[in-house]
Amino acid sequence: MSALLRALFALAPFALLSLWTPLSYGHGAANDYESDVEAMYVAYYGRPGDPGGVAFWAEQLEQSAGDFSAIIDSFGNSDEYNQRFSGLSDEALVDNIYQQLFGRGADADGLDFYLGKLQSGELTLASIALDITNGVQNLDALIVANKLTVAHAFTEHVQDNDASYGADEIDAARALLDGVDETEASIAAAVAQLATLFDLPGSADCTAFEGSFDRIQSIIFAGYGCTNSACHGSATPTGELDLRPEMAYQSLFRVNASANLAEDMQLVYPGEQALSFLYQKLEAGTNGTALPSGGGTPMPVGAAPISADHLEAMRLWIRGGAPEFSDVDNVASLLGCSVGTVPNANKIPAPDAPAVGEGVQFVSGPWTVVANSEKEVCFATYYDLAQAPEYLPEWAKVACEGSVYADYDGECFAHNVSTLTQDPQSHHSIITTYVGSTSPLDPAWGEWQCLNGPHAGTSCDPTKIGVPVEHGGADCGGRLTVCGTEARRSIACTGMGAPDQRQRRVGMGGAQSPVSRNNLADGVYSVLPARGVIIWNSHAFNLSPEDTTVDQYNSFMFAAEEQRVYRNREIFDAKDIFIAQVPPYEERTYCSTYLLPRGARLTKLSSHAHKRGVLWQTWLPPQDPNCQVTSKCQPNATPPDYVSRIYNDPLYLEYDPPLEYDSAELSERTIKFCLTYDNGMNFPDLLKRSSTSVGTTCPNAAYCVGGATPGLACGSDDSACGDGGVCDACVVSGGFTTEDEMFILLGGYYVVPVQ
Repeated sequence: MSALLRALFALAPFALLSLWTPLSYGHGAANDYESDVEAMYVAYYGRPGDPGGVAFWAEQLEQSAGDFSAIIDSFGNSDEYNQRFSGLSDEALVDNIYQQLFGRGADADGLDFYLGKLQSGELTLASIALDITNGVQNLDALIVANKLTVAHAFTEHVQDNDASYGADEIDAARALLDGVDETEASIAAAVAQLATLFDLPGSADCTAFEGSFDRIQSIIFAGYGCTNSACHGSATPTGELDLRPEMAYQSLFRVNASANLAEDMQLVYPGEQALSFLYQKLEAGTNGTALPSGGGTPMPVGAAPISADHLEAMRLWIRGGAPEFSDVDNVASLLGCSVGTVPNANKIPAPDAPAVGEGVQFVSGPWTVVANSEKEVCFATYYDLAQAPEYLPEWAKVACEGSVYADYDGECFAHNVSTLTQDPQSHHSIITTYVGSTSPLDPAWGEWQCLNGPHAGTSCDPTKIGVPVEHGGADCGGRLTVCGTEARRSIACTGMGAPDQRQRRVGMGGAQSPVSRNNLADGVYSVLPARGVIIWNSHAFNLSPEDTTVDQYNSFMFAAEEQRVYRNREIFDAKDIFIAQVPPYEERTYCSTYLLPRGARLTKLSSHAHKRGVLWQTWLPPQDPNCQVTSKCQPNATPPDYVSRIYNDPLYLEYDPPLEYDSAELSERTIKFCLTYDNGMNFPDLLKRSSTSVGTTCPNAAYCVGGATPGLACGSDDSACGDGGVCDACVVSGGFTTEDEMFILLGGYYVVPVQ
């Protein structure tokens, strides 16, 4: 990877977080040379590259192993250069590169340095543009990353729409990039303008659509020719997929693909694009990703792949629950509509439960999240599979092992597949089962009532499973109705439930994404109690103008005896969970290690942070086991094995086959992980401010924002910040809300005895 791209990816994670972030154009995955050429166009000409020019020079760079000499010479002697820059002084030429890249003039030291290089003949203007771009850092790196995001989108749209990109359009393209700065809003505004610069499919009548799927139907399915009679537009369509407007939704939503796949996959699995075969087919066309065995060819078949923007729109629609009529945030903008949509609180319909005798599903019931709010709650439900023996076959039962079961006299069951589904508004769900001696009817759990259904609000007895609530039981009216306690505002369930719940609880799952599926490796299984109080810790946002609810569905497939060889073990390293202490306008990185037991077989890695955790990095063994946050060790110089920059949808990395760690040497079994927090240093939008914090604030302990002394400790005195300044910035500390921070390594492994 080039120095430029390393700088951008290391210092500008928004380039991956943004909804308009394809560092590619055309059809197929971009390489570093294409991105480097695009950066040269932005730095030297101040505009996006044309598809033909970028492709040509990327090929030249590849053939010359990255030697920029030819491109520097060509750019420096081009007609465009002569027409635009021939009358400028040397000082103005250098300053203009800074203006085009960063939207500001050159600093005095930089101007003097490059002016000397230019006038001595040591460097040309084109080589100076390349040098400045490769040296980008801090806030400038974010600005360049954002300009490149828009430039790639522009180049891609020129190619996808066979649009004219001549002298008349070049001025508009420059103006588009001039308006891009370090903010997300500037990217959104630039992408929205693409609809007015190009005649995108369906962009003229976006306001007539009834929702995101209607837009997708017109702009993607029809716009790319998928609805013609020779493809998916007839009563006997290709692959049995009918994408005619009156048939498309019911042909896609939770419908199994007709392809000869090793495992069934739905065309659209609401909440998770990785489980949606339609998305996999489209992504294979756009990004060149591999299809599962038996998956056939990428889509659209025999036609140009959909653009990266349109693929991202599909991904967001699926993750938003794949609604038929309502809007999912940002889909309209990605599809080229000039008018955005009001945020909607989309819901995911209840997934099917496992077949009786093959598995079990636990339903949370709904809790309310009012409009434009954030809330974290705890509540309880109860289950006892012994009261419904048909649900738990004898072959699925296993011994309950461990001190956590010291006060438990029930049975346990083995499972090897789990799937948690929750509405898209969820920030996180953490689900545990209490197996202590405190009765579910103890007042510590709260008052039990029907949480939904025809008897919502009616008192119920959770222990009388199958008995109608009208007769004093737990049955509130059907499979999806729930007898539970009222959701109480609580951070991490503090003060809720049995006094010994933290010592007598078993993890049942948790996730930040709408759908989280955990398929354990062959022969690996986990154990859960067949009876207990389920504690649901749920945290959600509702950015829409209407109240909504959050529901969760936690499903498990039983593991047969021959599948039970090794017990699954979870990595949940929270020893430094609240370590963050980041003053305003600063960035800090913390590193720690996790020691795997001898014989470990690592199966997965993930991470948990909040919104100012901008860069998580994990390195696999061997690592120094003495690295701890107290020793202030630093990230490795080598590329990490795991990187995640999206705090509310972190990467889940699975290893198949598992990684083996049998050495007696501690270093050979040590994992190192680091997290970088940013409190407004490189990402101004992340500055924690007391006046806007939804969570903890800092009255009387604030710092200056703006004015002559940003970052100065000011207590609560605005006057200390001078003209234009306010005393409003806060230190970011460890804590439970998204305004605070966490540092948790997640993962999974099993242990094979070492001889």
